[in-house]
Parts: sequence; structure tokens; C-alpha cells
Amino acid sequence: MYSFVIRLWCCVRLLFDLTARGAIAFRLIISKVKIRVKNNMNKTTKVLGKFIAASALIVSTVSLPDQAATFRLCVTGYEGTDINDNTTPYPYHNGPWGFTVEPLGGPPPTHIKFTVTSTPPPGTPGHDNGDNQYINFMATIPIIKTINNTYYFSGEDNQVSLTGTYNGTQLSFSSIISGDTHYTAVPCPEPTSILSLLALGTLGTASTLKRKLKPSKSTEKETTKVS
Repeated sequence: MYSFVIRLWCCVRLLFDLTARGAIAFRLIISKVKIRVKNNMNKTTKVLGKFIAASALIVSTVSLPDQAATFRLCVTGYEGTDINDNTTPYPYHNGPWGFTVEPLGGPPPTHIKFTVTSTPPPGTPGHDNGDNQYINFMATIPIIKTINNTYYFSGEDNQVSLTGTYNGTQLSFSSIISGDTHYTAVPCPEPTSILSLLALGTLGTASTLKRKLKPSKSTEKETTKVS
């Protein structure tokens, strides 16, 4: 009986030892698997991060405007450098200005080169001192930031200060200052729009003439009947 108990105890102890060793081995296997999974995830994350960064760089490089473009804006001048004070007109350079825009530097570009020319329309008043009414200048203005594929530029060059935005298809100025004069610039109306307005004006004039002619015709008829 005593030997049986000893044998049973030895079997239980052996089973316990085997179970403990199995648990330790299982823990080691699980820890190794976790380490491998973690390393693989880190590698995958790094690869994905590089891929996303490269994709963003490619997209930004493709989307950002880097070619020269020309825009036609109608400009109105006012005396003074306060861009909010439009009380005193300065009409000597009013009319359509041509802006050729060329991003420079980079990529991404760091400056925008503006080549500006204008031909005042007939009837534009001249200076008392006979100054040239034609605009012809170049200015290289720094890009201060880029947001959503839009360049924000601001600076002064060749005694001209320009502030605004450019995205490749649209050019907008919040400030144009030259000397003691500031200018506003808006897109010039398209020729088709002008023709449409002229056509509407012609139709309006014709209808007005018809209304005026009808009473005169009825008056002539009445005069004929009476006579």
C-alpha cells in the first residue's frame, strides 16, 4: 500500500512537472509569436508610411501649378495706400491689365514672377505732366505659404507691392500698391457677356420705341376719321 502511494505521488508530481514545463514552453512560443507579429506590423507601418508620404509628394508635385499663365484683369486706381479708401479716383491707368504669372524655384516654387502690361482704352484721361499711361513692369514676389494647391504671395519688388493668391487657373489680388496709389483688380467681363448685354439693351430700346409709336399711330387714325 505504501509503495502504491509513493508511485501515485511520483506520477502526480511528474504530471505536474510536465504541465508546468508545457505552460512555460507555450508562453515562450506565444511571446515569440507576439514579437514576430509586432516586428512585422512595425515594418508594414513603416512601408505604408513611406508609401503615403511618397504618394502625397507625388500628388502635391503634380497638382501645384508650375507653368506660366496669362490673365486679363480690369484694374481701377485710387489715390493713397489705404486699400480700403476708394474715395479719390486715380483713373490714369484704368482698364484691362495683362498679368503673366510664372512660378519660380523649387519644387515647390518659392516665388512668382509677374509681367504686367496694359493699354488704356480710348478716352482714358491723361496726366497733367504728360506721364505715360501705359503699364509695363516686372515684379518677383515671394510665396509666403501654400494651402490646398493655392499659392499665397505677398511682397514688394520694383516699387510695386502685390498681395494675393494663385492656383493655376485663378489669379486674385487683395492689394496692388505702386507709390502713393492703390488699385483694385477684378476679372474682366467676357466678350460674350458684353454682346449679350448689348443685345438685351437693343431689345429694350426697340420695345420702348414700339410702345411710343403705338399711341402716335392711333392718334393719326382718329385725326383721319374726324377730318
